[in-house]
Amino acid sequence: MCGKEILALFGRALERFEKELEILKRLKHPNIISLLENPTRSPLIVLEYCENGSLRNILKNAGKLYVKLSLEITKPIVDTATYVHKHNVIREALNQKNILFTKLISKQI
Repeated sequence: MCGKEILALFGRALERFEKELEILKRLKHPNIISLLENPTRSPLIVLEYCENGSLRNILKNAGKLYVKLSLEITKPIVDTATYVHKHNVIREALNQKNILFTKLISKQI
């Protein structure tokens, strides 16, 4: 790759980063992870810590989930996805790795 191609790739990545940052600033919902202040001017997004990890980790460690718990997890995810969609945001990467838990049965996307 030549320097111009690298700069173009970096420019597109920076545009995507800035777009994601604007989306996070705009969306206010209890199940959407909070954007914290970035004290520097560098391209960095500081998010709240989700100590219980991802849905993927929970499923991996727990194996099967009971129906009641599955519904408790699924309903807030659907509610949050509906909220995001109503704000004209498409979450292409909604998957088990990026559904995070601050505490059990408190979903963060």
